[in-house]
Amino acid sequence: FSIAAVVVCLSIPALAATTNTYYVDAANGSPQSPYDTWGKAATDIQAAVDEASAGLVPGTNECVVLVTNGTYTLTNQITITNGITLRSAGGRDVTFINGNYPAYSNRCIEIRDSVTLVTVDGFTITNGYAQNPARGSGIYVTNSSAAVLNCSLSKNWSPNNGSGLGLYAFVCDNILITNCLVSGNTNATPTSGSGAGIAIYWSKGLLADSVLTDNIARGNGSRGGGVDVYQNGSPLAATDFVVSNCTFSGNYADSGGGIYVFGATITRCTITNNSVRVNGGGVDLYGHGGNRLTYSTISSNRAGGGGGIVINR
Repeated sequence: FSIAAVVVCLSIPALAATTNTYYVDAANGSPQSPYDTWGKAATDIQAAVDEASAGLVPGTNECVVLVTNGTYTLTNQITITNGITLRSAGGRDVTFINGNYPAYSNRCIEIRDSVTLVTVDGFTITNGYAQNPARGSGIYVTNSSAAVLNCSLSKNWSPNNGSGLGLYAFVCDNILITNCLVSGNTNATPTSGSGAGIAIYWSKGLLADSVLTDNIARGNGSRGGGVDVYQNGSPLAATDFVVSNCTFSGNYADSGGGIYVFGATITRCTITNNSVRVNGGGVDLYGHGGNRLTYSTISSNRAGGGGGIVINR
């Protein structure tokens, strides 16, 4: 098994010959389509995303939505269906996408049905709320290739049975999550949830160099407080999704407090001070025997059984 091989597979392609940039500034007093200078910047992220998506010609140009510092409070989710780049100018510590719960009940970002790579880079994505389905309150990705880089996915919610409240990926050819902080995501009522921080279902990809802390999946049968990778029923191998060089701490679920995997590889991770009500305080390796756990530190986790690791076949 080679981590390098996975990274190469998911590498972000080189910039195309032409880059079209669309600007967003919440404080701009004179927004004007197509938002192609700071003086004409959109005040609403979705407006600039729509312009960038319309202007994208895959293989010919790259379309970047560049967002300046500030808090962008949503009244509806940001929807991306084409392979653009959504990037902050100043980074996640100064650029916030706020889902605006309880004033509004919507997730923050949905990425769907994009055959070319969508990139989200450098935001704090917080206070999203998803129901029907209660998945991906921060970011929801389906049937797409996507890279989420240098983001904080924090304090996103669902009312019940929530999955992937920070980020949820379903049937994705490539999903790359790197250098992210995933913290304080939880389902609001004590019904079964999974992957309070991140949930990966039937998808190929890599989660690397990230910290997952204080995420809570409540309810009987809940699993994967930090991360839930569930590939049951798919043709994917354990090497098709890799969790590498991540830290899991202070996460909680019924099983797999730090991480629950059914068909994935965990390597070079630190998994400490997570807890569960039942089994697998640190790690729950479940399913068809294809899971891999290598070169990792697992310590000071708590459980009714298997404080560090539980292996279920």
